[in-house]
Amino acid sequence: MDTAGDDGPRLQLRVANNDGPAVSLEEWMSFITAELTRQQAVMQQLSIQLAELSHEVPVLRSALTESRLSAQTLRSASDELRRRMDALDQRLNKVLALIEENFGGGQTEQAMQHHDYVDEYVALVEQKVVGLALEILPDGTQATAREKAEFVAEVCAGLFGAPQVIDEQLIGLLPTAAPEEASQRMREICACARALRAKVTQGRPQRWEFGYEPAPVDSQWQEPWTGAARDGVVEFVVTPAYFVDTNTLLHKQKVFTSEAGSAPDTDPAED
Repeated sequence: MDTAGDDGPRLQLRVANNDGPAVSLEEWMSFITAELTRQQAVMQQLSIQLAELSHEVPVLRSALTESRLSAQTLRSASDELRRRMDALDQRLNKVLALIEENFGGGQTEQAMQHHDYVDEYVALVEQKVVGLALEILPDGTQATAREKAEFVAEVCAGLFGAPQVIDEQLIGLLPTAAPEEASQRMREICACARALRAKVTQGRPQRWEFGYEPAPVDSQWQEPWTGAARDGVVEFVVTPAYFVDTNTLLHKQKVFTSEAGSAPDTDPAED
């Protein structure tokens, strides 16, 4: 730093090093003042932001606490709902067991599964087996009620009347000229019947009833095949009845009937 008299050089401050530029004391002080002002402004801005954050933190902490309480409340409500559902299920099972014990009718959960199995059984016979009959019989949809009934009866006997389903034996029921698609459909029918038979053995005791008397239809557990003689005598079983336990009927037996001492009804019928 150099000084001089009134007529000499003004006071100068050399910064950086001896080779750096020389500035006056006034210039240096002005720079320092400006820098302090700038840093003060920055500090004020930081102080404002810090104050804002200090207000937001309690709000966030409160929200987080409320969220935790809500989660705990929801979890508690879910547990309570689950306990109530379990209790209701137990009460329902007791009621169903009481109904089964006193009134029968296959109402327990295990027995009620058979209602689903009956639906599968009916769909298999009335849709797939009858549908196949309409494809392979010589007159197709114009086949007589007896022709349809005889084919369906033979297939049902093979599916549900034997100890096990034998695919090749049932495929042998098809005409020699039947297309390969018919054989494939018969195999699918056999597979469906085999799966159904496996399921019904896991629930309450069940049986397909093929037995009948050559007598008028017993409406309590039999119904005539569509197109058979009205008020006729049972000639053969087309589809077996579905029983659960000893005598709980879930699906009636369908039988082909004919007038005693007369030729069977051969009018075409849609099944």
